[in-house]
Amino acid sequence: MCLPKTFLLGTEWPMFILPPARLPKKEYLAKTSTFVRCCADVVISIPQEKSICLAWRILQPIGWFLFGGGIYPGESILAAAMRHLRVDTGLDLEEARFRYLDEYRYQYVGEEGALQDAISKTFVVECEKIELLSVTISPDEYNPAKGLKQFRKPELGTYGVPEPIMHIYNQIFP
Repeated sequence: MCLPKTFLLGTEWPMFILPPARLPKKEYLAKTSTFVRCCADVVISIPQEKSICLAWRILQPIGWFLFGGGIYPGESILAAAMRHLRVDTGLDLEEARFRYLDEYRYQYVGEEGALQDAISKTFVVECEKIELLSVTISPDEYNPAKGLKQFRKPELGTYGVPEPIMHIYNQIFP
């Protein structure tokens, strides 16, 4: 499956480029709780060990999850995935290492108790274990004390990993 092409609609010459508007996180969540959010997520895989790495999210959806989040207006999906991986883990990897996996839709109860709905464009990045020694988990969305945890298929079910993550694992390691 290919990533969608981006088209600018209704623009005429001269094209006016406006800086993207960004709201503080709490205000953003309040204003967008009724919208379907578009996110870019990344799963780290260790192919030699048939495992994926997750971190414990402290924000909704809480639990072992991927790295990622919202896409800024005008930002490409891949650039958003790269930014989130860098901010969430400290891994600053080149574009060629990101492989588009699939699109997923997540529905969950958000921080304010309202139903949240997100569509995620998900990428996979293959890493060597040695690369992961430098990972620093961001305390803004994840629990650094739990660190980066490596999961093989049998472990996914025993740690309460959400079903979509098990599906993602099966796509990476059929």
